[in-house]
Amino acid sequence: MEFKKETGHCNVPNKYDKKPELAKWVNEMRKHYKNHSQKHLLTDERIQKLHDAGFCWTKAVASWDLKYRELVFFFETNGHSDVTMDDSPSLNIWTAAQRREYRRYVDGEKTTMTPERIRALEAVRFFFGRGLQRNNSTSDFCLDSNQGESKTETA
Repeated sequence: MEFKKETGHCNVPNKYDKKPELAKWVNEMRKHYKNHSQKHLLTDERIQKLHDAGFCWTKAVASWDLKYRELVFFFETNGHSDVTMDDSPSLNIWTAAQRREYRRYVDGEKTTMTPERIRALEAVRFFFGRGLQRNNSTSDFCLDSNQGESKTETA
C-alpha cells in the first residue's frame, strides 16, 4: 500500500528499481492469477482484497489505466481531451488507438474497448471520432443517423 500512497495507483512497473522485490511479487501474483496456480498464496480473499485496492491483474489493463490517468491530467489542465502530437506524442497515439478500439466495439468486432472504458473516456469529454456526434440534450456520444445505432448510448 506504500506504493499506492506514493503514486495514487497500484500499477507497479515490471522493473521498479526503487523496490525490485515489489515488482517481482506483483509479477508472481499476476502469473498465479492467470494460471490459477498457488491457491495457498492467492486465495479468493486475497484476490478480493487486491481487487478492492485497485490491483491490475494484467499488464494491458495497468497500461491502459496509466494512460487514462495521463489523459485525465491533460483534461484537468487544458479543459479538453483533444491531445495533439505537439501536446504529447505518446498520449496522442494512445487516444487514436482508443478511437480505433471504439469503432471496433461499435462495429461488433473483437476489441479491448469495454462499456466501463467508454464511460471513463466520456467523463473527460473524449471525442470518439468522425461519424460520431455529440448529443447535446443527453451529453452522450452517438452515431450519426446515417451510420446506424450506437451500442453505447447511455442515459
